Order: sequence, then structure tokens, then C-alpha cells
Amino acid sequence: MTLREIADLMDARVLAGEKHLDTEVKTAFSADLMSDVLAFAKPGSLMITGLTNPQIIRIASIVDNSTGDSSSFNKIHPL
Repeated sequence: MTLREIADLMDARVLAGEKHLDTEVKTAFSADLMSDVLAFAKPGSLMITGLTNPQIIRIASIVDNSTGDSSSFNKIHPL
């Protein structure tokens, strides 16, 4: 499933990152406790949260870079 399909299903308004909407998503993770994200999220996952603070971006970056593999999906793709 692509980010575009997910945004359509959620009736979401894309605020930034339109060029990434055709990115394939294989896993998703939902949490409001950032400690859960750090403990259980997998790199490359779509993170779904109700939180709206700047620390979310930093946590997503830490999780995506945790493999140390720069060829993997290590970019933040905000919807």
C-alpha cells in the first residue's frame, strides 16, 4: 500500500511531502508513548500518532536510522 492510498483511506490532508506519496508502506506502528515507539517500532514503518510536538520528528529519525543501513528507507515522510 502507498502513502497516497493510506492518506485517501484516512481522508487526510497532506501538508508536506507530496513527492513521497507513491512510497510503498509495508508496516505501520501506532503509539502515543514515545518510549513505545523507541522500543517497538521498526525502521521504515509508518508511524501513526495523535501527538503533535517537534519531538515526534526526532523520534522518527532515531527509529529509522537504528539499522545503521543508509540504503534503507531512512527518510522522514510527513503526511
